[in-house]
Amino acid sequence: MKPLELTGLQGNHPLGFLAACGVLRCCSVGGRREAKLAWKQANDGSGWIAGAWGIDDLTLDGLIEMLIRRAAKQ
Repeated sequence: MKPLELTGLQGNHPLGFLAACGVLRCCSVGGRREAKLAWKQANDGSGWIAGAWGIDDLTLDGLIEMLIRRAAKQ
């Protein structure tokens, strides 16, 4: 199992951290998945990036579509 790297969500910025928490919440709603959030050092050493575990049934495009659908319902 490999995490889905969310390179746009950087943990060294408060909004990046909060956005990553929101993605985790959206992935966990409904009990379909046991999503987990982890942080790893960016390859270029610029800071920490989010990684989502436990969402193996989603690609990055699938995650984006799911987030758009959930935002539209709000």
